Amino acid sequence: MIEVTNLSKNYGKVEAVRDVSFAVRPGEIYGLLGPNGAGKSTTIHVLSGLIAASAGTAKVGGHDIAREPLAAKRILGVVPQQSIVIEELSALANCMFFGSLYGVDRKALRERARGLLDWIELSDHLNKPASALSGGMLRRLTLVLGIIHEPKALILDEPTTGLDPQTRLLILDRVREVASKGTAVLLTTHHLEEAERLCHRVGIIDGGRIIKEGTLAQLRAEVEDVQLFSLRGDFERETLREAVKSLPGAEIVLDDASEVVVAVPTGSGLTARLIETAASLDLVQEVAIKPPSLESLFIRLTGRELRE
Repeated sequence: MIEVTNLSKNYGKVEAVRDVSFAVRPGEIYGLLGPNGAGKSTTIHVLSGLIAASAGTAKVGGHDIAREPLAAKRILGVVPQQSIVIEELSALANCMFFGSLYGVDRKALRERARGLLDWIELSDHLNKPASALSGGMLRRLTLVLGIIHEPKALILDEPTTGLDPQTRLLILDRVREVASKGTAVLLTTHHLEEAERLCHRVGIIDGGRIIKEGTLAQLRAEVEDVQLFSLRGDFERETLREAVKSLPGAEIVLDDASEVVVAVPTGSGLTARLIETAASLDLVQEVAIKPPSLESLFIRLTGRELRE
């Protein structure tokens, strides 16, 4: 339903996206994950028809977004990071306005809007001006606006950023429900545990390229051969680096101001030696073993954590 083939986008000499390819099938939730500046937003903007690709194609339902933009957008829903809600209008009026842009019959639209606002737990606020709604309510309303025309494909760009846990869970449940009815969902998120709970397949993008793709089971298998040790504190970094060099097969895969992550081969017998090394350092506040997870693979591949 969503097909991206050899997609590239250049801004002068800067290659924001380089030869990216992936597909999202009907009923599937595909997670596009990557650190800031990796190329996620550029890919989303090309797929949404906001910017033109330098090379390659992006299709929705077989319609090339560059050559058949109206046909592609007619079956595409987009929930962007920023609010698209018109604050002067009520929740219901926002639904009526956005639905009319897609040519939805007015009578059917009103009934659909009321049903969706109830579905997203906003039925008690449908006649309130959007300016009176909380941030979480506005985010829920934005999701409704993205699916008011019953799209066959849906793009969700960081849909839960900044939300409280209850609202996050509600939106995730609703996204899962949308996909279960056959909609192809493309999701970007900063929450790796969110991707693990929600996505059928994941593509990790860094430096404008897809560097790893697969099901969660396939991706977890990629990190079963290593253990990741996280050390936090104001300890002397150079001392740790020298110690790690003496451990065969060990390597530092993340080193920033707040944390150092060391990867060691599973079953290598280096666990005790690494813990001894950590204990010998001054000002180590925390030592933790990261179990095999999507976060482990992400750190190993990119050398960075995925943060908001």
